[in-house]
Amino acid sequence: MELKKLLKWARQEPFRPFVVILPSGTEVPVNHAEEIFFLPHPSRVEDILVYSGEDEFVFGPSAVTALRLSRKNGH
Repeated sequence: MELKKLLKWARQEPFRPFVVILPSGTEVPVNHAEEIFFLPHPSRVEDILVYSGEDEFVFGPSAVTALRLSRKNGH
């Protein structure tokens, strides 16, 4: 998956909640733009950090296998 696509989804206006899917099948919900961070900077991403409720997810850009829009009920 291209990092460029993830950055586009994270910055879309108006923001639409989406789910990041990792190779393990883990689904990481991103319900608000303020929940996803590109570290150290969006122009040079080494890690992606997502805060989702009580959970915190950290993964590298190459770990993103797919993105999908969130469903209305749940993620």
